[in-house]
Amino acid sequence: MAGVRVEPLSTREKLCYAVGEFSATMMYNVMSLYANIFLLEVVKFTPLVATAVIFGGRVWDVLAYPLLIPVMNASRPNKWGKYKTWMVASVLIMIPSNILSWYVPDIGTGGRIAWYLVLYAVYLVIQTAFVMAYRILLMYMTEDPGDRDSATTYRTCFVRVLDLF
Repeated sequence: MAGVRVEPLSTREKLCYAVGEFSATMMYNVMSLYANIFLLEVVKFTPLVATAVIFGGRVWDVLAYPLLIPVMNASRPNKWGKYKTWMVASVLIMIPSNILSWYVPDIGTGGRIAWYLVLYAVYLVIQTAFVMAYRILLMYMTEDPGDRDSATTYRTCFVRVLDLF
């Protein structure tokens, strides 16, 4: 691969790679932990509707996953490269969708169901796009499979430690 490093990754580089997924993982954990409580207690949805909204968002995420890879690979690289561009674009969409997910609009029950279903689906799909682009970047960091495995281990351990909190 052109532009791939030949020298081994340093421990610092592996740690920096591990920390890079922190924000996306933390936002996902917050959404996963509190979305149901928010929809039940603040929005006042019934348990069936709250479950349908969360399940519907996850279904869209599952359906979008196999479509994102060909779209990402087909995108044209710019001065940042194609995957960094996906990461930046994802964050720019993820932030407002996350903020708006905690807002209760005064548009009636049907409108609120659509509001949360769309925002939750958008958030999950965009979060997946960010994580996929981020993880794909590892193959451009080094040619050494051992270094890739080591960096992945650092990232996985960091994310698992984050999951404890």
